[in-house]
Amino acid sequence: MNIRFLASRLTQALFVLFGVSFAVFALAHLSGDPVYLMVGPTATQADIDALRQSMGLDRPFFVQYASFLGGVLQGDFGTSLWQHQPALDLVLERFPYTLQLAAAALLLALLVALPLGILSAVFRNSIFDRLAIGTSLVGQSVPGFWLGLLLILLFSVTLRIFPSSGSGSLLHLVLPTVTLASFTMGRIARLVRTSMLDVLSSDSLRTARAKGLAETTVILKHGLRNAAIPIVTLIGLDASALLGGSVITETIFAWPGLGRLVVQAIGQRDFPLVQAATLCIAVIVVLVNLIVAMSYSLLDPRVST
Repeated sequence: MNIRFLASRLTQALFVLFGVSFAVFALAHLSGDPVYLMVGPTATQADIDALRQSMGLDRPFFVQYASFLGGVLQGDFGTSLWQHQPALDLVLERFPYTLQLAAAALLLALLVALPLGILSAVFRNSIFDRLAIGTSLVGQSVPGFWLGLLLILLFSVTLRIFPSSGSGSLLHLVLPTVTLASFTMGRIARLVRTSMLDVLSSDSLRTARAKGLAETTVILKHGLRNAAIPIVTLIGLDASALLGGSVITETIFAWPGLGRLVVQAIGQRDFPLVQAATLCIAVIVVLVNLIVAMSYSLLDPRVST
């Protein structure tokens, strides 16, 4: 792998994280003053000013940001104003649940979408192809909150097969995983079909067939690899979206993940907790994008030149 290519990507990742930290800090402070939520109704202006000074909120904005950034570099995101615990500890406590849900949803989407897209391209314009496209469009079109409620009514209330909320077992994971994976499943399946159609009639695959290779080998080894870069790109984007966009699913199923925690922290104007959660998600997203970029050079060495 080209060292300059990797160094360039790492530099870009650092700039992105710096930009995200500034944006999150600024937006959190624009949402309102948390001091008024913390003081009682009988508090005087002197009490409010004293609390604001003790929290460092009376200092200039950029001084506060520099202090925040210095703490982040040392692993200190401050103390939650809402739960009075270290913000990073609360985030790390909830993050495994979000990671588990996102990983399960992505795995389910890939197990369904890859074969569906490949077979749809191989049997183009067949009944199977039309059913696959229709199913993919439905998966992309159905709102996640509506699908989640429908699954609860059917499988939890009526059939009583799966629990409707909470965590603790694999059964609790089934319904939120299906809900979260539906959109990603449809999108990946459609892209796989389109990418495979572009390469199935290419000269390289004609050459592979002329060598007497089995059609399965031609499709999976040569065709799928030639179509891999846009597919890997979309998988990386969807993996990031699943990590950061599971708020609605976690809320519907009362899943104790990071997205639900962020929503609650925003309602409480808990600056440190919102900042810690958002930055941790940003770090994971940047790492996913970095891995995707590195995979380009493995799939096509010309990318890193």
